[in-house]
Amino acid sequence: YLNNEIALNRTTRSMSIASTVSSISTVSHTSKNSTINQIWNQHPHEKTNSQETTQTTQPNESIGDIDEGFRSKSTEKEEREVELIRYLIISYFNIVRKSIQDLVPKAIMHFLVNYTKESVQNRLVSALYREEFFEELLKEDPTVALERERCKTMLEVYRQASNLVNEAL
Repeated sequence: YLNNEIALNRTTRSMSIASTVSSISTVSHTSKNSTINQIWNQHPHEKTNSQETTQTTQPNESIGDIDEGFRSKSTEKEEREVELIRYLIISYFNIVRKSIQDLVPKAIMHFLVNYTKESVQNRLVSALYREEFFEELLKEDPTVALERERCKTMLEVYRQASNLVNEAL
């Protein structure tokens, strides 16, 4: 039973992480030139459209301006990566919280309820099997004794009737 629960929790966690990553990429950065798209889709030999437009529209930029542009892009990239990591950590903690919420009642049941059940059963059995109570516990109920006597008399009547029928034939 616990193995099935663990497998179910792992499946839920992996599905949750996948949905988290997909929701981040669709909600936060849907443009074609977003940082996440550049990270996941760009190959080392490809250039981004923003770099091409910068080079074609402003050919007279100084090296300092270009260097500052790269710094702001890397800062934006770092901010988006930090945002992604923060969102993933929050999602992970939510998964852990739900997992603990599932496991706490199981642990209570395992340790507290099962122990109490066994303890009560042992106490009841030890209280029941005292020798001083054997006579009282093994004493036949008066209604059962009357029914047994009635059945004995009926059995004797049936035997006599059977003997009479056998003698007649």
